[in-house]
Amino acid sequence: MKEISTHPSGLQVISFHMPHMNSVSVGIWVGAGGRNESEAQSGISHFIEHLLFKGTPKRDGKEISQAIEGLGGVLNAFTGEEYTCYYAKVLAEYFDVTFDVLWDMVDNEQFDADKIEREKPVVKEEINMYQDLPAQYVHDLLSQIMWPDQPLGRMLIGTVDTIDALDNKSIVDYKRRYYKLHNIVVAVAGNIEHKKVFDLVCKYIDGKVKQEKVPDTLEVVERQQSPVCYVSQKDTEQVHLALGVRAFHREHEDRYILKVLNTIFGGNMSSRLFQVIREKHGLAYSVNSSVDRYKDTGSLVISAGTEEHKLYKAVELILREMDLLCKGDVTADELERGKKFAIGQLALGLEKTMNIMMWLGESLLCSKKVVDIETIFDSIQKVTIDDITRVATMLFKNNSLNLAVIGPVTDEKKLIGSFSF
Repeated sequence: MKEISTHPSGLQVISFHMPHMNSVSVGIWVGAGGRNESEAQSGISHFIEHLLFKGTPKRDGKEISQAIEGLGGVLNAFTGEEYTCYYAKVLAEYFDVTFDVLWDMVDNEQFDADKIEREKPVVKEEINMYQDLPAQYVHDLLSQIMWPDQPLGRMLIGTVDTIDALDNKSIVDYKRRYYKLHNIVVAVAGNIEHKKVFDLVCKYIDGKVKQEKVPDTLEVVERQQSPVCYVSQKDTEQVHLALGVRAFHREHEDRYILKVLNTIFGGNMSSRLFQVIREKHGLAYSVNSSVDRYKDTGSLVISAGTEEHKLYKAVELILREMDLLCKGDVTADELERGKKFAIGQLALGLEKTMNIMMWLGESLLCSKKVVDIETIFDSIQKVTIDDITRVATMLFKNNSLNLAVIGPVTDEKKLIGSFSF
């Protein structure tokens, strides 16, 4: 059962007591991500994530990792478009020291010039590595054409130029602006009671009051009028594609219909895309679709890797499956399997303390609430074939189509000319 408490400073604590587990997963969620950055600051949220592992007055970087790993636990972090999360998983008996380490990292950073300059080459190598992975980098290219000249269209990791431009003042100012207590959620799941969690957190922020509001992120601008296709020529063994349409924001009333639609479309090995692209036509080893949701927009993205001469047929078949869904070509059995898979994956995922912590933290920070899992299950069960058809018709339109491709494409005109319904 989940419980939520709010400190006078605005910091929220959410926990899920799982007395049958041996572990506890702890996350400190901060409302600072790629969407909070200006173009000149691109990558600063991710860079700060790196720096917080480099040491505090209490522990150096090595001691931070040893403090958790020496207990048999794991410690890590990640940056998203709308948040940054610092997390650990340990045996429940080590919760106190684990939170001490995480809070020490987040609250007592040392942004000295030497550490900043030493970390810049590391992040730039990460940028280079990422750009050498076309199956991943193609998604950044897709974001660039879906949301041009906007934060959602930039690489979360930044660019070599923006990383080089970072200095102590810009980093300190950014952290002070967004790492405010009312912009933080502490999420915990595992064998620990809520009162103990909240009482311990309060000890670290005793006497703190609510600070000034953090700046709002810019609303996304969506102005696409026709299909967009971008090809990045690269001498690779495979051609990698990412085909995307804009979809629903985080709280959209049709979000659970989209979840079922995505399952039917490309969410597993039983899906239409897998069966048609891989099993029937042998065009790709890996093909799938996924959904991302943000505060005011979202996306449904299909990705695949194939040989260059198979690319055109693969894109044609993906568009054909979109068209069939718009025409109501969904069977009752297909719908039932899709709903059961969506519910089953959610239920199975919530057997793990880490997955529950992630669900609680992201939901409370970004949506200001956590929908009961039973409500989600009920919403999925209510999805009908007519719902799938209606949502497919809303999303799969020519003026919503975007295609990014990396690889040795010999006939760009053919690809661009055929990229429409």
